[in-house]
Amino acid sequence: MTIGNAHPGSYRLYLWDKTHQRYREFGAGVSTDNLPDVFTVPGAPRSLVGRILEWNVLVSASRGERLEVIVRLTQNAQALPEGTFHYTGALEKPSEALADLARLVAPPA
Repeated sequence: MTIGNAHPGSYRLYLWDKTHQRYREFGAGVSTDNLPDVFTVPGAPRSLVGRILEWNVLVSASRGERLEVIVRLTQNAQALPEGTFHYTGALEKPSEALADLARLVAPPA
């Protein structure tokens, strides 16, 4: 998780169950500390197939400044195909919220 342009921000990560009825938070952080913003999705890879990974991000800045958020999904330190989500644009208000999700699939055989 990267919140760019030196903007303060916070985020939360959720993993939904296979029925997509319940979720649990497994990660959270802020962009203003020195901690790595890297998290391990809980569970064995095969048990995650079909589950939903969700992220919610809140970025604070002055109106009109450029927003940049990057979410990278990796496995064994390797970037996943179609696993980079890049959000950019001008902030329309002092705090901008974004949420997105990805369905986890089995690796090709």
